[in-house]
Amino acid sequence: MPPDPHRETDIYFDNVIIGSSVEALVTAYKYGVPVLVDKRNIPLSHFYISPDWDLSGIDVDNKVNTFHSLSGSRKQYGISSLELWNILSYRLNLMGLMPFADVFTNSFQEAVPEGMNLRRFTIHSKSKIVNIRSKNTVLFDHPKYNGLGVTPYYVSDTFTIKGMPKSFEPNKIIQISEDSEDGAAVGFECFLVKEGKDFKCYSKSIIDNNLLDDWKFSEGSIRMRLEQRLFWNISKRATPILESREKCPILSKMSYNLDEIINLDVMDIEFDV
Repeated sequence: MPPDPHRETDIYFDNVIIGSSVEALVTAYKYGVPVLVDKRNIPLSHFYISPDWDLSGIDVDNKVNTFHSLSGSRKQYGISSLELWNILSYRLNLMGLMPFADVFTNSFQEAVPEGMNLRRFTIHSKSKIVNIRSKNTVLFDHPKYNGLGVTPYYVSDTFTIKGMPKSFEPNKIIQISEDSEDGAAVGFECFLVKEGKDFKCYSKSIIDNNLLDDWKFSEGSIRMRLEQRLFWNISKRATPILESREKCPILSKMSYNLDEIINLDVMDIEFDV
C-alpha cells in the first residue's frame, strides 16, 4: 500500500544538516544547505555570542550589549543568540532552506551508515512521517549526555520586579549563587533590564534534567534567592514576580565558533568545497 501523502512524505537532498543551534543555521545559510530544526533545542533569550566575532560575512551587525555589575565593572556581550537565530531562520525560510522546523524525533534506518554518513532516516512529528534520503547528511548538533544518561539544560527564569527605585539604572548584571551546587550553576548570570515601564530580570542557570523538579533548583527557589539579593543590594521593596521558565538542552556541536564558520571556512570539508 502506498504511503498516505497527507501523513507520510518522502524527501531527497544532496546535502542536508540536522541541527537547531545558531551555528547550524549560520552553516546552512553560508553554504546554501537545507537544515532540519528541532524547536526544543533553539537558543533561549538573553544568551549572547562573543562581541569579538565578525558577522559581516553573513550581513549581520554584531551589535554590542553592555551591562554593569553592581560594583560598577563593565561586561560586554555580542548580539543575542536568539535574535541571530531569528534573523537566519527568516532568511532560510525565504530561501526554502528550512523545510522542517518542529518538535520531532529521528529514527535512523541504517545500523552502520555507509562511510559513517546517515543516508536514510525518518522524522516523526505529531501525526506526520517524513522519510529522508540524502547523499550527505551533516549531524551538526545534538543534546549532550554524560555517562549516566543525564542531559544538562540551560534554564531561563523571567521575573517582573516590582518596587524598584525610579532612579535605578537598568542593564545591570548580578549573580544570585556564587558556587555550583550538585553540579548545577543556579543564577550564574541575571540581567536586570527595563522594558517599557517595567523592570525585568532574566536569570540564567545550568541544571541537569534529573534536577529540574528538585525544589532547590525550582522557579520558587530561584525567586527567593533573587529577592534576597535585591533586598540587600538594591531596594528592600524590590519584589520579583515569576513570569515564565524556559529551558533547552545544552548541545554538542561540530563547531562552537561562529567566526571560524563564517570567516575561516572550517565547515568546507563537510560539503566538498
